[in-house]
Amino acid sequence: MEKKEEYIRKQTNTKSSPCNDFFEYAAGNSDIDEVKDMLNVELDAVVGEAEVHKFMFLHGIYKYYVKCVGKSMPEEELTLQERVQFANERFKDVQFPLQPQDDWLTHDDKYDPLLNRLYRALLERGASFLTGIPAAAARQVIYLPSSLPLSENETKSVWDEYCAVTKCSSRDVHRGNYAYTYERMSPDKTADFLRVFLGYEIEIRHVYRLECSECSADTRKAARAGMVNQLFEALMSKNNYYPTSCVSSMSDMFPVYFHKLALDRARRNTTYFNKMKEDFFTIYTLVINEAREAINGKRVIKDPSLRGLYNQLLDSARLMFYEYPAFEDENFEKYFGNLSTKTPYRSRFLNNFIGLVRFANETNNPLPNLPAVNKVAQYLGNEYAVAPDWQLSKLPFYSPDWTPPIKFSWAGNIIAHEVGHSFFGAFTWTQLRPGIKELKQCIIDLYSNQCSPKRPEECVDPEVTLSETIPDLLGIQWAYAAYKRYMLYKPVEYFIKDRLLRLLGDDQIFFINLAQSFAITAGWESFQRTKVHPPGEVRVRGMMANFPAFANAFACPVGSKYNPEKKCNTFLGTVFGDPNIYAKYTTIAQGT
Repeated sequence: MEKKEEYIRKQTNTKSSPCNDFFEYAAGNSDIDEVKDMLNVELDAVVGEAEVHKFMFLHGIYKYYVKCVGKSMPEEELTLQERVQFANERFKDVQFPLQPQDDWLTHDDKYDPLLNRLYRALLERGASFLTGIPAAAARQVIYLPSSLPLSENETKSVWDEYCAVTKCSSRDVHRGNYAYTYERMSPDKTADFLRVFLGYEIEIRHVYRLECSECSADTRKAARAGMVNQLFEALMSKNNYYPTSCVSSMSDMFPVYFHKLALDRARRNTTYFNKMKEDFFTIYTLVINEAREAINGKRVIKDPSLRGLYNQLLDSARLMFYEYPAFEDENFEKYFGNLSTKTPYRSRFLNNFIGLVRFANETNNPLPNLPAVNKVAQYLGNEYAVAPDWQLSKLPFYSPDWTPPIKFSWAGNIIAHEVGHSFFGAFTWTQLRPGIKELKQCIIDLYSNQCSPKRPEECVDPEVTLSETIPDLLGIQWAYAAYKRYMLYKPVEYFIKDRLLRLLGDDQIFFINLAQSFAITAGWESFQRTKVHPPGEVRVRGMMANFPAFANAFACPVGSKYNPEKKCNTFLGTVFGDPNIYAKYTTIAQGT
């Protein structure tokens, strides 16, 4: 806790006014490099686990990491000639590019197996556009995508090379503006596809593939030709991959194995791990309760059907944690022991996700989420779930010995923000309802005219950023309310020792620490108008300026930058007395 106190104090710039520039006041001396160093130390420690782990197949990950650090990693991507050879070896019986009249396209008993083989080959190549497929398969659903469009230069070179080898009779790949829709595959076709694509007898009921919608028989053949040829192009095209660091490269190539390493490392400190679990679920439960109280208070949402919708979201909401049966030693060795580190990027689907799909299918344990070692948290819309990633469990995001104001303003606010994402989805469905429409416009106004100090022409688009600013505004309210509720019954076991921080109240420390958590996010230097995340400075200003509790904590006068007169009614409303509960007196008869 004393290190955290020092961290907070070092970042503050008390020469600034909290009411006019709170971001500068709270985080004016922030050192992003220091935070990155803290996170990298932890990531390096996770990688180091691979060197000494009892599972020998994990040692190869550490060796690969050492090569990366030493800049001696071999070039993994195939040359153009090798890519064409890879494709040609798997499809010697097919003459590409296919034409609409070819039997491969006109008869389903030939088209279906061809499509299955193409997707399997793309899986073996590690095609980037398949990234979401294996994890989705572990959740029992697959939508088979078409490939990403390639430039004319890319397609010309691959077909030149392919046709030089195979003596193409045509170069027409039948590109066209076809309208494709997803159609669910029949049970028999699904079973055949999974047997080829995943290499196992696995049952997944929901598999969808693209077919031309509202097409004539001839147009349907041409559309099939266009899609199949485009998939074959992708098979021969280069996988562009540019990792930002060796750790990020390892986490991209070995996400399942990194999670196992991080989990085993965390579990060694049983006290820490169990306390973290207790804290996360306590924070989450309190946040959900405060969100429910805000929705059901009838102060803002007077429409009972709308309140019902929001309550359904809260009823469905879940918090995921780091534990999952597939990562217990016995299961992990069985399903992930066949690790290949020869070409880990190309093999990442086969190494990581085939085992997850098998485990989920054979044990009836659908994969909820795979936490990343280099991220903080995410909201999974399909699961209505908040999913912490590994950074949230470590400094500077969390420690079990922190005081409630610090714990709730960093880890607590992140969790509350992710809960707020569920409301943004409902918000978009109901934005024309009375009250919600006005709220949307108010939030747009709140974030208008927020521009880069160095590039005044570079401004936040408040409509583009709604998907983040709405969770920001809701998250701070619910995290703060949860913290205050927690303080009602939980005695504080640690009191701040830093002499300067002792001059501040708990609420002030809550808001300072929260602002510092946003100081390590992307700033104006990397901002683009199309990004949904505003710069950290803008996010802090919006949250604090719209929250009366902040103005109260720092005694900000009405009309100051961080306490404007107009605020958006984000499910707070105005507190009124209830006229139905006052005592009613009757006249007492006079005695005679």
